[in-house]
Amino acid sequence: MARPLVRRTPTPGRSRPGAAKRRASRPAPRRGLWVGLLALACLAGLSLVLWRRPPPPPPPAAAERLSALEAEAVGSRLSGDGHHLASLPYYRRIADEYRVEWVAHANYSSALHNASQESRSHLGSQAPAIRSSIERMAMVEISNREQELAERYAGPGADRALALFQGGQTLQTWGFPIEALVEYRRALEHAPDDPQLIRVENALALLLAGGVVEGRGR
Repeated sequence: MARPLVRRTPTPGRSRPGAAKRRASRPAPRRGLWVGLLALACLAGLSLVLWRRPPPPPPPAAAERLSALEAEAVGSRLSGDGHHLASLPYYRRIADEYRVEWVAHANYSSALHNASQESRSHLGSQAPAIRSSIERMAMVEISNREQELAERYAGPGADRALALFQGGQTLQTWGFPIEALVEYRRALEHAPDDPQLIRVENALALLLAGGVVEGRGR
C-alpha cells in the first residue's frame, strides 16, 4: 500500500529537509587548491624576475682572495652588468697590484665615475644607488685622483693621448666643457692624427664658440 503524502509544516528556526539536502549536495570550496595555485603563480613571477635580472654580485671580500687577473675578469663582468659599485673592490685590487700601470688607474677611475652615477629602483622610481651626496662627491674626488695617476704613468704617444681623452670625457660629463677641451687638445699633441680625437675636439670647440670656428679638419 502506498504511503499517503503528508505535507509537514517546517518548524520555525529549522531548515526544511529538502533545503538541507540541497545545501549538503553542493561541493565545499576547495580553498587549498586556490592557495596552491596562487603560490605557484607567485613562484613563477618571482622566477621570471630573477631570470631577467643580472646575476647578483659576489661579496666584496672575495677581491682580496683573487689574483689581479681574476679580479680584472670579475670587475669587467660586474661593470658590464651595471654593478659599478660592486666592481670597485676588484678594480682597486688591480690598481694596488699594478701601481705604475696607467690602465689600472684609468679603469679604477672610470669605475668610480660610473659608480657615483649608478641608480637603483626605489619606490617605483630611479634614485641614486648612493643616497648621500657627500659619498658621491668623495668618489668623484678619488676618481679624479686616479685619473691624474693614469695620465702621469701613461707613456708619450697613444697611451698618453688615450688617458687625456678619458679625462676630458669625464670633465665634459660633469659639465666642465672648457676644461674638457683643454684635455682634448693636450691629447691631440700626442696623437695629432687620431680621427676620434679630432672629431670630438672640433665638435666641442664649435659648441663653445656658438658657430663655425677654425679647427682641425674632419
